[in-house]
Amino acid sequence: MVDDDASIRESLGDYLQDEGYLVTTAADGAEALRVLRAGSAPSVILLDLIMPDMSGWQFRIEQRKDSNLAHIPVIAFSANGSPEARAIDAAVFLPKPLDLSALSIAMNGVITRAGADRIEHTERLAALGTLTAGIAHEISNLLMCISSNLEGLAPRLPAVLTTEASDIPDLVSESLEAARRMAEIVDHVRTVARIGLDETMTPIDLRAIVQKALRIAGHEIHKRARVVLNLSATPKVAANEGRVQQVVINLLMNAAHAVTDNPRSKPTITVNTLATKSGRVRLEIADTGPGVPPAIAGRIFEPFFTTKPIDFGTGLGLSICRAIVEDARGEIGFEPAPTGGALFWIELPPHEMPVDS
Repeated sequence: MVDDDASIRESLGDYLQDEGYLVTTAADGAEALRVLRAGSAPSVILLDLIMPDMSGWQFRIEQRKDSNLAHIPVIAFSANGSPEARAIDAAVFLPKPLDLSALSIAMNGVITRAGADRIEHTERLAALGTLTAGIAHEISNLLMCISSNLEGLAPRLPAVLTTEASDIPDLVSESLEAARRMAEIVDHVRTVARIGLDETMTPIDLRAIVQKALRIAGHEIHKRARVVLNLSATPKVAANEGRVQQVVINLLMNAAHAVTDNPRSKPTITVNTLATKSGRVRLEIADTGPGVPPAIAGRIFEPFFTTKPIDFGTGLGLSICRAIVEDARGEIGFEPAPTGGALFWIELPPHEMPVDS
C-alpha cells in the first residue's frame, strides 16, 4: 500500500491485516520502488495517486520500466475523481474516501484474475512444449534417415562419377553438414520444450557457451551484423549447459534482428563477459539497434508478448530465457547500451568449488 497519509496507512493496513492480508506500506512512489525491489513481489499494489516526491502516475511509469515489477496489478485510489485520474493505467480505480467493501471486492477480483492469467500462461506454455517436443522428435527421425543415406553414399561416389560430375561429392558434403546443423537445431528446440533432456547442473564457462552459440547461429547473425567479442576470463557458473546456450542464442538472434531494424546504425553486436564486484558472472550482449521503447519495456519478458509480425515470433523467447536464468539462481535484465541500442545482461552465481575434507 502506497499512501502519503500515515493515518490512512495505519487504519487501512489494520483492516487489510484483519482480512487476512500481509501488508507492507510506503509513504510515496520512490519508497515503494525501493521496498518492491528489495523484497518479493506482492499480489497487488494499492496506490494513492496524489503524493509528494513521486506521485502515483510517476510510480506507474517507473514500475512499467522494471521487468521484475511490471506484471504486478495495481488498484489506484484518489480523492481526485476526474476523468484524467480515472484513466490511470490500473486494474481498478477507487475514489476516496475508500469504501472498504468495494476495496475487498476489487482486491479479490484482481488477485483472482492474476492467478487465472498465470495458470493460463502456464497451460499454454506446457501445451506448446509438448507440441514442440513432438515435432522435434519427428524431425529428428527424418534427419537420421537423411544423414544415414548421405553417409552411406559419400564414400561410394568417387568410383562411379565422371569428371563432369566432380561437384557431386561437394554437394553431398554440404548436405551432410546441413543435416548436422539441423540436428543441432532440433536439440536446441528440445531445450526450449524442456522435455527429455538432462537437467544436470554442471560447471560451465560462459565464454565457451558464447562460442558454441555463434557456431550454431553464426550464419544468420554474421550476415546481419559485425560481432565484437570481449570475452574476459571469469569463474565458471553452475548451470545446465544446453539451457544457458538457448538463452545466449536467443539474445544474439534478438540483437541481430534489432540492428536490422535500425538502418541508420552501423550494425554491430558486442558480447562481453566479466565478473561483477559482488562476485557474480555477467554476460552482456549489446546492439546498435533502436533500443527498447519505454512503452513496452515492462512487458518484454512476459510470455507471448512480441512486437514481431505473426510469422516471425511467438513472444516466448525472452520469457523462456528469464525462466532458465532464474532456475539457475541468476538474474536477467536490460538497459540502454552505450552504442545507443539495447544491452541485455544475465548474471549467474559462480560455481562453488567443493571444500576438501
